[in-house]
Amino acid sequence: MSTAEEAAAGGGDDYDRLSELKAFDDSKAGVKGLVDAGVTTIPAIFRGHLLSSSSSSSSTSLSIIPVIDLSAADAVAREEVVAQVKAAAETVGFCPRCW
Repeated sequence: MSTAEEAAAGGGDDYDRLSELKAFDDSKAGVKGLVDAGVTTIPAIFRGHLLSSSSSSSSTSLSIIPVIDLSAADAVAREEVVAQVKAAAETVGFCPRCW
């Protein structure tokens, strides 16, 4: 099984994310290489720890992700939204895979 296939499989108890990241980086193929290889699932190295399989149930993991309503337009609501975003960033991180 290739590194891309192993990563796509999601790893297991012996999954070593650091070695998978290094192998992916060393391949210089990038995401395009994964697509060209026919990978159809998101490799484990791209999934956050909250979304990986663990002993906790998925509903428990999903319940800790804060939902913030960004539709408010007035200044009072803006201050509340800023406070909520700050709290989310401090407690669970804010979109760590987006940058």
